Amino acid sequence: MFTGLIRCIGTVKNIADRGGVKVLTIAHALERVPRQGDSIALEGICLTALEGADDRQFRAECHYATLAKTSLKNLKVGQKVHLEPAMTLDAVVDGHLVQGHVSALIRVMENRRREGGRELVLSLPRELAGEICREGSVALNGVSLTVASMASDRFSVQLIGETLQASCLDSLKPGDPVNLETDMLLRTRASDLGTAGWGRSGRQSVGAASGETGGRAAGTAGGAGTITEEKLRLWGII
Repeated sequence: MFTGLIRCIGTVKNIADRGGVKVLTIAHALERVPRQGDSIALEGICLTALEGADDRQFRAECHYATLAKTSLKNLKVGQKVHLEPAMTLDAVVDGHLVQGHVSALIRVMENRRREGGRELVLSLPRELAGEICREGSVALNGVSLTVASMASDRFSVQLIGETLQASCLDSLKPGDPVNLETDMLLRTRASDLGTAGWGRSGRQSVGAASGETGGRAAGTAGGAGTITEEKLRLWGII
C-alpha cells in the first residue's frame, strides 16, 4: 500500500529482456535501501525489489501482464521515473491510499499552464466513469491528485508548484500514456452497484440497475450481488 506521494525521482539504468519478463535496474536516492521482497511503486505500479540492491540502485521484475497493461512496456534507459516505497502502518497518509494496481492506461489530452501551476486533461474510459468523481482522488503515474472536473470522456487535475517540483508530470505531452489508478473506495462502490447504466452524470437510474434497460443485475432478487433501490439509497445515489 502507498500514499501517492513521490519520495524520489529515479532513473532507468538498464532494461534486460528475459522472455516476456523485463528486469529493470533503477538508480535511486531513497532514504532506505530496498531489501529483497520490498514493495516499491514505480510510475504507480507495485513492483518487488530483487536481491542485490544498494544505496545507489535496485532491480525489479516486470512480467508480461504488467507490461501489457501499463506504461512500463515503453520505458527507455535514461528515463526518469516516480518512486515510492510502501507505507508503514504508522505512516501519515498525506495523499490517499494507493494500491499500485493500475486501472487503465489512459492518454494526455492537454497539458496547459494555469495561474500558479498547470492543468492536465486526460481521457476517461467509459467503463471507469463510476470510479471517478469530482473532488475525488486518483493516482496518475503514482502521484495522488484531486479530480478538478469531469465530462463523459475526460477529466482534469490541477498541478500545484509542489507537485510539479516533486514529479515528472510537467513533461507530459498530448498523446503520452499515463497509468491511472482510480480510488479504491469508489472502485468498491462501483463493484457493489454494478457499472451498467451509469450515464454522463455518474448517476444510475433504478430502472437501469434492475435490468429494465438491459443493464446487468447480478444474482437473484435480494441476493448479495443484486442492485436494489435500498442499496442505491444507502450509497447516496438516489
